[in-house]
Amino acid sequence: MAQTILITGAKGYLGGRLVVALADDSALILIGTTRNVPTAPPGWPQSSRLVRLDPLLQDRHELEAALQGVDMVVHLSAPNEVVSANDPGEALVATGLASLKLLVAAKSAGCRRFVYLSTIHVYGTPLQGRISEIDLPRPLHPYAIAHRAAEDYVLAAQARREIEGVVLRLSNGIGAPAWPTVDRWTLIGNEFCRQAIREGRIALHTTGLQWRDFILLRDFTAALRHVIGLPAAALGDGLFNLGGRLPLRIIDVAEIVGQRAREMFGKDIAITRAPAATDESWPEIDYSIERIAATGFVPSPRAALDAEIDATLAVCRAATIR
Repeated sequence: MAQTILITGAKGYLGGRLVVALADDSALILIGTTRNVPTAPPGWPQSSRLVRLDPLLQDRHELEAALQGVDMVVHLSAPNEVVSANDPGEALVATGLASLKLLVAAKSAGCRRFVYLSTIHVYGTPLQGRISEIDLPRPLHPYAIAHRAAEDYVLAAQARREIEGVVLRLSNGIGAPAWPTVDRWTLIGNEFCRQAIREGRIALHTTGLQWRDFILLRDFTAALRHVIGLPAAALGDGLFNLGGRLPLRIIDVAEIVGQRAREMFGKDIAITRAPAATDESWPEIDYSIERIAATGFVPSPRAALDAEIDATLAVCRAATIR
């Protein structure tokens, strides 16, 4: 019997890739939601519905009605880090309160599972050394603080057995958006690809020696497919780090993007960065995904990074030509 999956933020960077990745699964019925007018972007799968859903504007009864017959909610919708920094109060409302209202409605509507996408940044800054789910979160940025608030409601519901609550703390996604209208070009990999195509160079504002953990968007969608299919007994307390076992420095990402741009388009990409101080040191990050790996999730090998960057460069190139 097919499962009905409702995905919030379905027109966004992560949501778009997830909808496209899951649309060919005949065992799933997909409903994407947006807080705006439900106009499907070019490339939206015909087999998937797109509806308007806004937990802040709709009351509980309206939300419950929208969730009738839904087996699982995958909640991706939240203000990004730039918007959150500009208005922390609104970010807390649009992330924390909206997530709580949606969670309450999901429980009342009889949804079986509620998957919430959080962020690695709940662990604080700077991120360094080994980081696992047993480490105490110390969020400092408004984006991370708002996500941490939403996390607690989902994990509390899981602990009380009110719903199968899952929280995924995502590291830094890298890969092409499903459609070029997605406004997530401030992300490191996307920004470098856009600079390489538009300007023929990549300019770093820092030394680029900072380490980050990256996850390919193909692995993000694979992980969500994996979590959707996990038995309840495998969820534990519901909390999982989600990374790609792909630690890279910022300068490493710039150099890989530059190399791929040269191979694809024959363009030499100059890379500039701030000079490093003599005492500058950035410890490597080890973002542990052992907990989700123990359930059977295996990220792609590092070689798959080239394909995601190539696809992002191609999106930038097509947008520039138009």
